[in-house]
Amino acid sequence: FGWRIAKTDSGHRVLEHGGAWQGFASYIVRYPEDRLTVAVLCNRAGASASYIARHIAGLYVPSIAPRLHTAIKLDPAILSSYTGVYRLEDRLTIEVSLAGDRLETMWLGEKIMLLPESEADFFQKDSDRTFRFVKDADGKVTSLVISVPEELVLRKMR
Repeated sequence: FGWRIAKTDSGHRVLEHGGAWQGFASYIVRYPEDRLTVAVLCNRAGASASYIARHIAGLYVPSIAPRLHTAIKLDPAILSSYTGVYRLEDRLTIEVSLAGDRLETMWLGEKIMLLPESEADFFQKDSDRTFRFVKDADGKVTSLVISVPEELVLRKMR
């Protein structure tokens, strides 16, 4: 019924489920071996309920806390190479644009700043959503992989 069964980076078993509907977001996460369950209800559809729940769980059991991301500075030419329109089949199209010294996009009506963690890996502040740009053997950007936590592969259109 939509429950995801996985393991944390530290090997703890985790059961999780979330959803959103008309201005609301919810998420429940269970760590059975740690005897811990966290449920988060938000009255904002764009809220990252899973991010909030995982960080709360990490306050109680530090070994299950999500990995913290650290932003780095990238050459503007590298950032510029990632701009363009990306498409996931007929389901989703997003445009990545350069805004000063950072990349931005829109996701479900929300402006998102993509913060670089490495040359190809980016993250969204206060979210568990990550972005990875993929290049072919010639160094041309071919796709964008968004992890939410499942991976969505969007092909670069232009």
